[in-house]
Amino acid sequence: MPITASFDPPGRFALVTVTDPYTIEDWCATMLRVWDSAVFVTTRALLIDRRQAEAPSVSFVDTMTRFLAEHQRKIAGTRAAIVVRDDSGFGMGRMTELKASIETPDAAIRPFRDYEDAIRWLTTR
Repeated sequence: MPITASFDPPGRFALVTVTDPYTIEDWCATMLRVWDSAVFVTTRALLIDRRQAEAPSVSFVDTMTRFLAEHQRKIAGTRAAIVVRDDSGFGMGRMTELKASIETPDAAIRPFRDYEDAIRWLTTR
């Protein structure tokens, strides 16, 4: 399965793991499920693990940020950490962060190269 959803065992955040190949439809369907989950609704924290996926294209990021904007009410107050495997993934993560900050200003997205740094950011308020 290219995109899976689970939860941090202590219930601190929802976890989405992305593995190539996947489609924007896979991503959108997973996000809708996660946003309705009890852990997400309670914590408003999401970790997206992209270490097994190539950097998304500009077109993918554009479509994704439009989808986020369409669902602003579901994601208001969210903190989402994106863990990437390389510089290209980090660059696209920054693009996602910047575009989302314009289209969904009530949610924070930040890319990370280190998994533990991402968890610290998500769980420290």
